Amino acid sequence: MPESAKPNNGNSITLRSTRGSSSDSERNLAIRSWISKQLTGLAEGFGESLTVERVEIYIDGLTDIPQDRLRVAFSRALYESKFFPKLAELRTLSGQGAEDEKKVEAEAAWRYVNEYLRKWGVNRLPIRSSGKWITAPTLEPRLEYAIRQIGGLWRLNQVTDENFPFIFRDFCEAYALAPLAELMAPQLAERFGDRKLIGNLKQLIEVKETPLQTSGQKPIKAEEPSGRER
Repeated sequence: MPESAKPNNGNSITLRSTRGSSSDSERNLAIRSWISKQLTGLAEGFGESLTVERVEIYIDGLTDIPQDRLRVAFSRALYESKFFPKLAELRTLSGQGAEDEKKVEAEAAWRYVNEYLRKWGVNRLPIRSSGKWITAPTLEPRLEYAIRQIGGLWRLNQVTDENFPFIFRDFCEAYALAPLAELMAPQLAERFGDRKLIGNLKQLIEVKETPLQTSGQKPIKAEEPSGRER
C-alpha cells in the first residue's frame, strides 16, 4: 500500500493526493480532508470502523456538494440516523437527492435544445461558415425522444409565456422517461409494431366471419313475436 494511503492511528485517514493545478489541487485536497474528518467524527459517534477505501468512496461521492450543505448532512446524520449512513443517505440529507439531480439535468437539457433551435432552426438547415457548409449535429437519442414527445422542434419554437410551464414540464418528464423508453423499445415493438397490428387485424376479420357466411348459406332470421307477453 502506498505511504499516502496508509491510515493513521485510530480512525484517522490520510488521503491520497489528486492531480491538477497547484491552487485547484490544494483546494480540492482541503475539501477532501474536511470531508474525511467529518466522516471520522461520524464514525466515532456510531462506533463504526472505516477503511481508506471506504472513505475515498464516500469522498468521491460527496465532493460535488457545497460544504455548507454537507455540514448540515453530517449533523443530521449524527442526530437523526440510527445507523452509520450510506453514501446515498448523506446526499439525501444534504438536499442533493437523486430527484434533484434529475431536475437539474433536465433543465440543462432544456437550455441545450433551445440553443440548438436558435442556431439551426426548426428544419436544421446547414449554415455557411468560413466558406464551408456546416450541417446540424445529431442530437443524442434522449434529447430527440424528449423533443418528439412535445411535438418536435416546431412545437418548441412556439413556446410563449402562457404555454411555457406546460411544454417545459412535458419536456422534462419525457427526458426523464427516455432511458426507460429505450429499454422497453424492443418489447413495445413486438407488442405494438406494424406487423403485430396487421396480424391482429387479420385475426379480427377472421373471427368476424361466421361459418354460415363462408359456406354461402344465408343466416336464419328469427321470427319476431307478434306482441308482448303480459
